[in-house]
Amino acid sequence: MAVDNGYADPFYFAWFTISEDGIVYLYREYTRKHTDIRIPYSEQGKNAMEMMTKPYVDENGEIKEETEDIEVCVAGLDAFNKHHRDISGKTLIDYYRQGGFTVPFTKAITSRELRKSTFHEYLKPINDKNTDTDYAKFQVFKSCKTFIETFKDLMEEEGNPEVVADDKNDHAYDAVGYGLIYYHSDKSKKTVKEKRIETYKNEAIKRKKKTKKYL
Repeated sequence: MAVDNGYADPFYFAWFTISEDGIVYLYREYTRKHTDIRIPYSEQGKNAMEMMTKPYVDENGEIKEETEDIEVCVAGLDAFNKHHRDISGKTLIDYYRQGGFTVPFTKAITSRELRKSTFHEYLKPINDKNTDTDYAKFQVFKSCKTFIETFKDLMEEEGNPEVVADDKNDHAYDAVGYGLIYYHSDKSKKTVKEKRIETYKNEAIKRKKKTKKYL
């Protein structure tokens, strides 16, 4: 999950799920338009939490609530800082918590260059040899209309094609970018760790073989 913070400007909450073959799906969004009424951060947190909570009937026939198990919410750096005009000393995260938002937060990697290159990596076509069709490692549910509508209109920054130009409608792009970078970085760390473990195992096996040879 990821969020691009906003009050005067629109905010954007993004929910992701990962398939077994590593495809990242954007399956839910929560945002507002520029013309909509501004929503306080605490209320944003409350609304986002409600979107993750669904009622169900247990074995005793009682109605209970079940909340989606979300690992982390990747947020822009502003969410962790205290605003100089806020005399309460609270951060944006404090206000989200005040609204009942319980998902753990982590800081986003905010490099604009990395954001664009990560999108390129996850949107490039990959050929499925079994079906002879192309697919991308990032796919979007039709219900995420704001992302679909705004993403296609974003432009490269003039004089710097390595980044996307700042735009009043880039909130969805930023939030989804935070999420993709987090997943890609986390996946890369796990791959390196797995390789180290495999190397360690292979070296241990070699040492055992050498020991047996000299016994």
